[in-house]
Amino acid sequence: MALSVSRARRLPAALALALLLPVPLMAEVQWTPVIRMGELFPSYIIATATAKLHTNNIHDLFGDQRGQIGVKASSRSNNAKLRVVVSSTKLIKESSLIVHLPHANTAYHIFPTLEYDYDALYAAVEPFPETVTVRVSEYNAAGKAQVTEKKVVVDVRSLYDCLHGYVDAVNNRHENTSWMYAAYVDENASVLEQILQQALKSGIVNSINNGYKKGQAGVVLQVYAIWDALQKHGIKYSSISATSDTSKQVSLQHVRLIGDALTYQQANCVEGNVLFASLFKKTGILADLVLVPRHCFICVYLDKERQIPFFIETTMLGRTVQQSKQFDEGSPLAAVNKAKAGHEDTFNTFVAAQASAYKTFHSYDNDPERDAKRKLINISECRKLGITPLRAPGPAPAKPAS
Repeated sequence: MALSVSRARRLPAALALALLLPVPLMAEVQWTPVIRMGELFPSYIIATATAKLHTNNIHDLFGDQRGQIGVKASSRSNNAKLRVVVSSTKLIKESSLIVHLPHANTAYHIFPTLEYDYDALYAAVEPFPETVTVRVSEYNAAGKAQVTEKKVVVDVRSLYDCLHGYVDAVNNRHENTSWMYAAYVDENASVLEQILQQALKSGIVNSINNGYKKGQAGVVLQVYAIWDALQKHGIKYSSISATSDTSKQVSLQHVRLIGDALTYQQANCVEGNVLFASLFKKTGILADLVLVPRHCFICVYLDKERQIPFFIETTMLGRTVQQSKQFDEGSPLAAVNKAKAGHEDTFNTFVAAQASAYKTFHSYDNDPERDAKRKLINISECRKLGITPLRAPGPAPAKPAS
């Protein structure tokens, strides 16, 4: 029914104005931002940028199955068209994804593939807060968009915070990411050369980087020469492993890059092992990181087939072992006993470290939860999957001119 002018004059001014303005349509789409891990982890983002990791595809997730920031959205109508845009103050350039939500009143997750500033990620050696902006455009039948925007402040972790497990905010499942330790193994680091040169000068071996060319004894001699070089370099075990803070959603381990361990001459159990693993990888020797509850040590393989493991308790590096030790006679390792001459201090520690790690590894043999408590991180397999080594912080080195 038409509203007469005289009646309109009797209405309050604000109500009269509202009647004259177009009425906005009720939003068809309801949505909220989702931070996959609750925080952002530069080490994880860098290490998995090109990884070919197996993922349990989530049927209601559009876009990047391992995406870190996205939205949870539902629509009142079928086949709703949305455009989701994510950006942040320092780390994420504007990244978008257009999707159609098939079914009404059904929650979907939408994760655009994020375009990160990787130099900024590498610069994150200290934690800091980051403002993330999420915009959602919902399109009507005529193709016009209604845009809504939300901002959320997210904690960015240090590059040295290694994520080894988290509860996924998308499906509320726990994900084991202990393979992330392989990212801290950097066989390309230039600082390794000085250790390998020290190992060669020791006289324990007459060549380095020869992998398996000289049999089992040759492998152990190379491993021992590296042990000797690191002990004489002054590397010692440190129990410092605290992270920048704690969270119920994630589990972490503080791991510095190998250059820091060499510079400061101390390493926690993980840092020491990734340093050793980096050196072994560079010399062509196969090695795994061995994870047991609250501890880590290393396994070197004396053959290319990975059938003969040689365990080393790296936290014993730098300790003093008074008792004279050697490998048992009759063992294929007995030939290495002659390397003791002139290196008694490091050799005794090396043999003791092998015995200690062997005992720790086999202490789980009869544990019904053995496979859950004792994990081996195969560095070579992680590289094949595309787990990228983390380099030292700062801009990427310039490519040589062609």
